[in-house]
Parts: sequence; structure tokens; C-alpha cells
Amino acid sequence: MLIQMKAMRNKKLSNEEIEFLLAKGDDYVLYRYFMFNSLPERLHLALMNRDECVINTYIRYRPLSQEAEMELFTERKSLVKNYLQNHCPSVAVQKELLKPENQESLEEFIKIYDLDDKLVTEFFKTAPDPIVIEYVKEHDFSFEALSELLNRSSLLALFHAEEFILDEESEVLFIKKASPEQIDKYAEGVEILSSAGEIALINTGYVEIIAKYIRLHNLGDYHEHKDNPQEMALLHLGNKELLLIYVKWHKPCKNFVIELLRSGDKDVIMELLSVQEIPEEAHLMLFDLGREFVECYIAHSSLGEEAERKMVKSYPDEVLKPYIEKYWLSDEAEAELIRKGDVELIKFYIDNNHFCVNAQELLVKTLNKELITYYDKRQGFADNVWKVIGQVFFLNNL
Repeated sequence: MLIQMKAMRNKKLSNEEIEFLLAKGDDYVLYRYFMFNSLPERLHLALMNRDECVINTYIRYRPLSQEAEMELFTERKSLVKNYLQNHCPSVAVQKELLKPENQESLEEFIKIYDLDDKLVTEFFKTAPDPIVIEYVKEHDFSFEALSELLNRSSLLALFHAEEFILDEESEVLFIKKASPEQIDKYAEGVEILSSAGEIALINTGYVEIIAKYIRLHNLGDYHEHKDNPQEMALLHLGNKELLLIYVKWHKPCKNFVIELLRSGDKDVIMELLSVQEIPEEAHLMLFDLGREFVECYIAHSSLGEEAERKMVKSYPDEVLKPYIEKYWLSDEAEAELIRKGDVELIKFYIDNNHFCVNAQELLVKTLNKELITYYDKRQGFADNVWKVIGQVFFLNNL
């Protein structure tokens, strides 16, 4: 009785008094005592012999030793939920929870806590699908654990944007392991795949899934970059259907274009040239492919300086006139046009555009009075060109 009175008044008790109180003390006395005091760990197992209300009072304020936790989670399972509301059990106890007979306690645990990293892989190996699904929706885990999870074909359908979005490394692993249907669902759900994920998708060779993806997404980084590994992977896959889709809807990187023009399918090249601008470095390559490829491209885009000069030098009027009507030739191309000496074509150009100063001076130096007069009437020479006109005509006594 004296011991219980001391406990009620929160007086300090000796170890022997605590043992006596734990063995024979009233529930209410223990309740009052446990509000302010903890038990020595060696007495925690003895606590498991008391009524639930006493144990609940203690675990509300204090965690248990590993041995007592083990007893509680395996033998006093009705107390598990209350314990978890206040304390995360030890790794040893978590490992015990992975056993089939402790599934109910495990379910309560994962509602609140992450499993220790060392146990997640084992959990993914052995736990039933419904518990694993709940866990992956709410908890983070290592790539090693994910690798084990992705070995469970029954769970691969879980991985789509509505449920669980993967990081880049995990995404690649998933695409390698999943079925076409599962990959398709995942690709539809995410906003866009990672860079490595796009390459992994292309490497599957699943044409229908890739086609659906590239109709909606440009592969890789912004297309002005010189190189784009995802686009190059698509090119090297060599599927004509996919390449036709891609070049129709997206502007490929420079290396893609150059390699395609050098050795690609002619139909894909023609599709590219009909709808996309290509880097200036690739313009001269069009002439190696043939006139029809040049004409296809210049129907909507102008050429760079060197390519224009080559076109003016080697192509006939029926190609040049439509181009001249739409575009202003570069300085070098204008000079080439004058050197070519096609009077009617030069007049046609003058009707549509004026020459740069250097080209005006070159025109004057041809001494072609017809063209000089025609240009003066149609466009008018620049002020500083008149000095050249005077010098040329004086020297030639014209």
C-alpha cells in the first residue's frame, strides 16, 4: 500500500518497488505512474503480462525495448495500432512483420512508416500484391528495391502517371521489363519520358507505341542543338514509317539532318524538305541529291549564301525565277547572277529586287548599256555607284 501511495504522489521508487508495483499494483496507480515515469528496459517484457489498458498507458508515452516490441507485435496484436500511433518499431521487429502470420500488423505499420531500407527489397519479394501496391503509392525506396519490384510482372501495370511516376533510371528499367501494353499505358500517363526513357522506348522497336509518342512529343532537347541522342536513336532504328511521322511534325537536330541527307531513305528526305527548314550547313548537300530535292526545299525556304550561288550558277530559269519572286538573293548570289550574263533573267531579278551596292558596281562594269539603263529606270543606282558609272564610262569613252 505504501508503494502505491508513493507512486500516486510521483515519488521516486527503487527498482524493487517498481517491480512490485508492476506485478501487483492497481491499474489506476500504474496509469498515474506511467504518465511521468518510464520503466527500466529489463521490466518491459514483464509489462506485457498486464492488462491492455496498462500497456496502452505506457506505450502512449514511452517506447518499448526490442524484446517487448517483438512480444507486442506477435502476441499482443490488438495493441499494435496504438503503439504505431506513437512509435516506430525497431528493424528487428520490422523484419518479423514480413512473415505471413504478421500481415495484419504489417498493414498497420506501412500506413504510417517506411520500412528500413535493408528490408524493402525482401518486402517486395514476399509481400502480397495489395500490400505492395499500397506501399509503393505512399513511400520512397531505393533503385535496388525497385529492381526487385519490377521482377513482379503482376505489378508492372501499376507504373503509370496516375499511380507512380518513375525517375530516369527506374523508367529505363521498367521499359526494358514491361510488356508493350504496360509501356503504352505508362507513356500515355506521363507528361513526357526522360531522355534515357525515350531512348529505351525507341530501342524496344514497338512501332505503334513509338509512333503514338512522337506524334505528341519532340524527342530530346530543343531541336536547334547540334546533336540529339534520342533523335539519332530514332534515325538509327531505321523505321521508315516512324521517320516519316517524325520529320513531318518535328524539326530534327543538325546531325540527324546531315546523316539523313547523306544516306537516308529518299521518301523521308523529301518529306523533311517539304515541311521543315534545315541547317544552312546542309544546303549544299541538296545538290548532290538532285534537282527535285532542291526544288522541293526552295518551294518554302531560302538557301544559304553558298547554296544560292551554286543554284544561280548551275540551274535554269524555270528554277530560278520562282525563287527570285519570293526571296532576295545574297550578295554573292547576285554577283553570280550578273557574271552568268543571262540578260532576261537579270531583268527579271531587277523587276523584283534591287541589287546590293557591290552587285550594282559589278553590273556597271559589264558595260551592258541595256541592263544599266534598265536598272536605273526600274530601281535606281545608289549615290556612291554613280561615281563608278562616271569612271567606267569615261575610261571606256562611252
